[in-house]
Amino acid sequence: METYGKGEIAKKILLLALAGGALVAVCMLPGMAILFKAFDANSSKERFRIKRSVAAMEKQGLVIRVIKNGKERLLVTGKGKEKTWSYLAEDMEIKPVKKWDKKWRILMFDIPETKSKIRREVSWKIKDIGMKSIQNSVFTSPFPCTKEIDKIAHHYNIKEFFIYAEADTIETNQDLIKYFGLK
Repeated sequence: METYGKGEIAKKILLLALAGGALVAVCMLPGMAILFKAFDANSSKERFRIKRSVAAMEKQGLVIRVIKNGKERLLVTGKGKEKTWSYLAEDMEIKPVKKWDKKWRILMFDIPETKSKIRREVSWKIKDIGMKSIQNSVFTSPFPCTKEIDKIAHHYNIKEFFIYAEADTIETNQDLIKYFGLK
């Protein structure tokens, strides 16, 4: 079994549930046997660590254990889905490409004042993944980023407030070229 730090087992369990494609209203992940296999846990010590992590996740309200037709399942709760999003968001970034296609990707959004908390979170996350703010609620990147933008829009359920465009030039072109280290 690979060595996992504190919280890493829980992170992998939640991400496995997501990778299973069942993250709808409630996620299902077959019981402990599949977890032992996923972690390559062959010793009793390794299995104990996984069971302890699942118990801690239950206590935190991230998962609930259900037995149906004699089979154990872990159901990921709403709180667990939020935690999974935070794990995914940690690793999300726009990947630079070797040869720039000389296109600017521009994201504009107008999230209503009634959703000001979401607007702040979205602005922070968009900057965090590698886009540059060029005005309030207007961001740009020289690299393809539709997948990352779609994930953010989907998570916050705000797709209707997003406008995405590509342009050959932006007024502050030279400043942006310098900022992104382009040639």
